[in-house]
Amino acid sequence: MTMPWRRSARLDADAVDYFARIAAAGGGLQNGLYTERGTKRRLSDFFISLKDMGLWLSISEMGIFLGVSSLPACLAKARYAAGTPSLLTNFNFVAGDHTPAGAASGLRGDGATKYLATGVDQASLSPGNLSQWAYVSNAVTSANTEALFGANISPGVHLFKTLDTQFISARTAQLVPTDSGFAITSGLIGYSRASSSLVNWQVGVNSGSSASASASLASYPMTVLARGGANPTQSTVALYGFGAAIDLVALKTACDGVFAAFGGTP
Repeated sequence: MTMPWRRSARLDADAVDYFARIAAAGGGLQNGLYTERGTKRRLSDFFISLKDMGLWLSISEMGIFLGVSSLPACLAKARYAAGTPSLLTNFNFVAGDHTPAGAASGLRGDGATKYLATGVDQASLSPGNLSQWAYVSNAVTSANTEALFGANISPGVHLFKTLDTQFISARTAQLVPTDSGFAITSGLIGYSRASSSLVNWQVGVNSGSSASASASLASYPMTVLARGGANPTQSTVALYGFGAAIDLVALKTACDGVFAAFGGTP
């Protein structure tokens, strides 16, 4: 059930652990628009909202690129599974690629070779019980295929903007598009599969379901934005995550809430 954004009187324990990982990575939480205390409060409220909505346990990994003050802070994962790295590995991003707050908050690709490695292989995922999503704050209109997040290979699990339609698409292991031709947009873009034949999808304010058979996934690393120059991305990603099947409508509410909390307009 979708619930409204909720503020709490105390900081969430998982958020406190996340803040410690940011500090250990050399990052900070005072971003120029909000104090460290204000940033901690907003991110903690986001964690609490995910738990209130029953979403937290469905997320095995999540990265947050808004609110945090610097590129090193972006590398600390907000959530990660046992046996996987707690930090993202940076390939070629520089400080100027990151905007901590406002309408364009997040990490922007360069349309060349910049990406973050998650250290997670897509072969470890269960394609019959899977969700994958990204929150795009600034979608670039271009004729290029842009990989937002995932394993940029066929068959693979990834989110990307397609070359032929110039639309944002959420795609599954069989590369079946799960949108119906919505214009390039910002907001939550993702899919959730709870069965072997049907996938739910969310592209900005639009949502629906599509028939799509799952497939076995070959070994391939999952990255945020592009990998090694393949389908590089110029759009800006504020959040990403993956895990088990999830309520995308509730997830959109939570992500819209934290985006608005840092000055964005969902």
